[in-house]
Amino acid sequence: MPSSAGGSRIIDPVTRTAAILLAIALGASAASVNNPLLEKSFRIPFDRIGAANIEPGITSLLAQAGKNRAAYVANTSAPTY
Repeated sequence: MPSSAGGSRIIDPVTRTAAILLAIALGASAASVNNPLLEKSFRIPFDRIGAANIEPGITSLLAQAGKNRAAYVANTSAPTY
């Protein structure tokens, strides 16, 4: 994947569009795909975060946390530390 001089990743428009279409096909909404609060990056994109991103972002993150917790609780194998 191409990188800028500062080391941050650059996603070309075709790759981004393909990722959005794949996410929608897998059940994610376009709003959650384009939500800057859901991007995992070192630099927080404050210039792209708006009030409309808050509720869908929190809803998505809480749903993912619920899935992670359910998987953790369902795991009956002995800890491997």
